[in-house]
Amino acid sequence: MARILVVDDDRNMRASLCDALSRRGYEAEPAGDAGAALRMAETGDYQAVITDIRMPGKGGLELLDELKARPRRNRQGAGGNVHTPQKQPGRRAVYRRQLRRASGKPS
Repeated sequence: MARILVVDDDRNMRASLCDALSRRGYEAEPAGDAGAALRMAETGDYQAVITDIRMPGKGGLELLDELKARPRRNRQGAGGNVHTPQKQPGRRAVYRRQLRRASGKPS
């Protein structure tokens, strides 16, 4: 089962994302800010990170830069604008394939 770190300062959004991921078979763990996420990443092995971009203090892009700078085996990722799949048909399937590949789930 893939472990996903969900980082968002909005408690309701964080809970909703974790719930949706859990229903799809992922092990989702919440973090309320970038600092908590960095501490969790020290002890946990996560296959993916879903983060809010704008958060008080350190934002999501800074968080991702710090996580990328850390050594890790078999790093894979997918990124994009959440609005892009609706605007460009076919992209949603590409994102799903990337997420499956990163999580180890079959295509």
